[in-house]
Order: sequence, then C-alpha cells, then structure tokens
Amino acid sequence: MEAALAGVALNTDFIDNSGGVDCSDHEVNIKLLLGEVMAAGDLTTKQRNELLEAMTDDVARLVLTNNFRQAQALALIDRHARGRVGEYQRFIARMEAEQGLDRRLEELPDTDALAERVRGGGHLTRPELAVLLAYAKAYVKERLVGTAIVADPHAQAFGLTEFPAQFNARF
Repeated sequence: MEAALAGVALNTDFIDNSGGVDCSDHEVNIKLLLGEVMAAGDLTTKQRNELLEAMTDDVARLVLTNNFRQAQALALIDRHARGRVGEYQRFIARMEAEQGLDRRLEELPDTDALAERVRGGGHLTRPELAVLLAYAKAYVKERLVGTAIVADPHAQAFGLTEFPAQFNARF
C-alpha cells in the first residue's frame, strides 16, 4: 500500500497470480465434468489423460484471455475511479452492509482517510480497487445463482466459452 500511495502502478498478489488460480480452476472444472463421463463408462482414464493433454494449449489461451481481461478491467476501474470517489464510497458502504466487507481487514481507508486523501489529490489505489472488484464479482455472482439466468441461451453460450472448443464439441 505504501508503494501504491506513492504513485507506483501495481496490483495485488491475487491479481498478479490470477493466471495460476484460473489455470487450476479450469483443470478442476474439466476433470470434474470428465469424472462424470468416466463414471458413466463413456471415457477411460487413458482417454481422459490424452484429452487433457490435447487441450493444454486451448486451456492456456483461455487462461491468458481471462488474465488479460482481469487486468484490463482493473485498468478501466482505476481510470474511472479517479473522478468518482463518492460513487466508490457508496459502493464500499453497500459492500459493508450487504457483503460483510471489513475495511480494516481489507486495508481500505475509512471515509475520513479517503476524504483526506482526495483533498490531497489522491484517490483509491489499484490494490484497493482490486479488492472492490473482487467484492463486486462476488455480489453479482451471489445474486445470479439460483435465478432463471442459467436457462437463458445467451448465458449458456457464454458459459461454454470457459471450456476448450473440442471439449464442448465432444461433451
């Protein structure tokens, strides 16, 4: 935070390490789904392993795309937030009330500290905005789970983009 407050453009470890996490998520999701196919007797362990190896480059592209979009989203938020601190203060208050955000735990400034920072020409830092982005994602996800969106054809098509094309074509 000290470096970010001094003007150094940096992210948080969970942003900079998101590629590894995303790669693991893809692997786990694919293996879970293939486990169901194997349990039904429609795929052997050898076939599964060959398929996983064949999809390596496609999974890498998906991970890199997600990682790029994550960094891009954060860059856009950083640009947006500079002149709209009031909007972000309201968002923080809403996340405190509805998502259990703890400013101290997340190392976010309280209202007075943020106001003082703004008076001095400062704003929310990228690491702080990364935390808020994570809360925003969780907020939206929690509100979509269990809704009719899962039956929406556009949402289903979007969900398929998280898997390699050959996986989708086959399963």
